[in-house]
Amino acid sequence: MEYKDEDVAFAFRLMNERETLDDAEVEEWMRSDAHRRLMNDMEEARAKWEADEASGDERERADRKREEEKSRKMTLRWAVAMAIVVMILLVMYHLTRG
Repeated sequence: MEYKDEDVAFAFRLMNERETLDDAEVEEWMRSDAHRRLMNDMEEARAKWEADEASGDERERADRKREEEKSRKMTLRWAVAMAIVVMILLVMYHLTRG
């Protein structure tokens, strides 16, 4: 549905800066069915946006957790590789000295 720019601006102010608006002006504006539909549409859009933001945060957390786990696995692999190299060197040392 198409809304007038001034109605959208007023609805935005109503949602975000309610304390700055005159009560009588708000009551008069809210009497219109079109204005109430506009408010409902804007509230639905805000709720969807907030849900999308929350899911984005969850994705970021999951990505960070995956990266941390990947880093731990790489550290473990390098530690095992170094332990094997040290063991081979010790065995070679003992074989050449004995």
